[in-house]
Amino acid sequence: MTLTILIDLDDTLLDNDMGVFLPNYLNTLGNFMASTIDPNILSSALRRGTSKMFENNSIDRTLKSVFNDFFYSNIDFKEDQIGNLINDFYKNEFPKLKNITKPIPEAKTFIDRALERKYRIGIATNPLFPRTAIIQRLQWAGLDSNKYDFALIPSYADFHFAKPNPAYFAEFISRIGWPEDPIIMIGNDPEHDIQGAKNFGIPAFQIIKHDISTKSNLTKRYGQGSINSVFDWIDRFNVKDLSPNFEKRTSIIAQLKGIPAAIDTIYNQTNTSSWNAHPNKNERGLLEILCHVRDVEKEVNIPRIKKILNETNPFISETDIDQWLETRKYQEQNKHSALPEYLNARKETIALIENMSDLDWKRPANHALLGTTSLHELIRMINQHDRLIIRQIHQVITEPTN
Repeated sequence: MTLTILIDLDDTLLDNDMGVFLPNYLNTLGNFMASTIDPNILSSALRRGTSKMFENNSIDRTLKSVFNDFFYSNIDFKEDQIGNLINDFYKNEFPKLKNITKPIPEAKTFIDRALERKYRIGIATNPLFPRTAIIQRLQWAGLDSNKYDFALIPSYADFHFAKPNPAYFAEFISRIGWPEDPIIMIGNDPEHDIQGAKNFGIPAFQIIKHDISTKSNLTKRYGQGSINSVFDWIDRFNVKDLSPNFEKRTSIIAQLKGIPAAIDTIYNQTNTSSWNAHPNKNERGLLEILCHVRDVEKEVNIPRIKKILNETNPFISETDIDQWLETRKYQEQNKHSALPEYLNARKETIALIENMSDLDWKRPANHALLGTTSLHELIRMINQHDRLIIRQIHQVITEPTN
């Protein structure tokens, strides 16, 4: 059994105090663009736009779209007017900020050893920058993304959530196919990395400057120490002991958001001409999967939730959704409307669930196959189905077409 490691970048893989880096970044960008935009206006728009990204909770809006809508409206420019100038900044000026960071040799050694162990590694940085700014910081850490086989490096262009939102972690592992192996988070920030991971349901190891690792702070679900201590923590337990637990309510809601957010990115990054392709003739294509989850959301999930909320111990019939693949001719349906229809339906589901009280979660129902159950259990079943779907999607997009 392998292990999936999500690892933070700044002050974990790269010595980069954001309290120092961000003011220098803002000052450098302000000076570079001073002949075009007042530096004070630029700095304010950047800071407030970044706050908007942290606040984003929408499954169909990337962080970039949230940031751009706010940023450009507040500097009174359009993206196409200064986009090239900003690109020039990241190409020619941003690299100069390397001088206020330092590589961490032990971190590079850790990554090398983890890859030797065949662990899957994702760079779980907060995706608040363009991809080039993240790739460059990895290079400053001695981790050239062209040489290291990282499972995922997120950016603001392809992510919808930021840490510590638990949906960030759900979106992240959805993008890598929701592996069934144990998953851990490694990072320095107690709120963004550690608490965020805990709320999602995965074990976490907090990186601190000075190694204080003892048996008392190396538990099955939580470790703390220098990056040199991480393998001691991992090896102290059976790998299965580091398996995730997605039963917490915060994790359940995170999955309801993070998985469709990942689906939004995957489908938008995949040419619609390939949506009907079948890597395996016995498997569904991307369009069939999308139409299937859309119809399940609209005709199964939402009606069931509403029925249990509005009735006392209602009977929940079983729906034969498998036959829809043939009878509804999904391969012939509209490609352009299927994705927004699915996302809009899921947003309705999320709104229903987020407005539920503690008593609502416990509301009973009588299911045709399960017998006595609860609304909580049926929502967990939605999570399980979502995880199955994202694995199917990942399999389709990673397998060669026959």
